[in-house]
Amino acid sequence: MLQSIADFLAYFTKYGDKMLAMTLEHLQIVTLVLLISIIIAVPLSLALYRSHKLSTIVLAVLGALYAIPSLAFFAILIPLLGLGIPTAVTVLVVYTQFILVRNILAGFRSVDPFMLEAGRGMGLSASQLFFKVQLPLVMPALLGGLRLAVISSIGMATIAAMIGAGGLARCCLTVSA
Repeated sequence: MLQSIADFLAYFTKYGDKMLAMTLEHLQIVTLVLLISIIIAVPLSLALYRSHKLSTIVLAVLGALYAIPSLAFFAILIPLLGLGIPTAVTVLVVYTQFILVRNILAGFRSVDPFMLEAGRGMGLSASQLFFKVQLPLVMPALLGGLRLAVISSIGMATIAAMIGAGGLARCCLTVSA
């Protein structure tokens, strides 16, 4: 065990600066993906909340896209977007949409209709009802979906290094070469 600690320290002193730079690249990719995903998922979920039929179709399409293996999805988009960050971000945003939209939609559907009716009875406007009643009740589902999206994005961003997007997996590619 002491030998493995010594090996780790030797490795870290030799490649620590590269690992830090690659970690920052990885975090930039994941942050960009999550920002874009939330900007798309919240309004999409609100629109789908109003139509059960449309939500079933959109969730089926997102589920089918989510089922595509990530390396295959990267390969499909490389001819369209090229190698690098644009392809990686596009694939990761598509993957996180399934997670976020499903969870946010489930959160909105879990709000008790009597709570909404009580808010209307108290004279709340539609925007007040949304921000003071629905959104606080949806937050646990939204944050749960966000947590899953973060974990998923961190893992898949590692695979994105194979297409030249940077990040932590480039460390393994660089050191082993």
